[in-house]
Amino acid sequence: MHYPFFEHSWGQRVVRFYDLDKHIIEVGENIIMVVKRFINAGLSIEETATRMDVPVVYVIAEAVIPKGMPTGVG
Repeated sequence: MHYPFFEHSWGQRVVRFYDLDKHIIEVGENIIMVVKRFINAGLSIEETATRMDVPVVYVIAEAVIPKGMPTGVG
């Protein structure tokens, strides 16, 4: 069975379906991948932050700075 994806206002793509007890299950794209998708699509760091309604430092920390490297933020 195919379920269409839904995109939240902040850009995260999800799919929703019901389990056998009629509870809604939502499976979503990792938010770090949303940041990277916007950056790869050509949005600037500032545009990505605005699109996602998050601080610029969040976008920098998730998309620009390699994991394990100190950010000086936090």
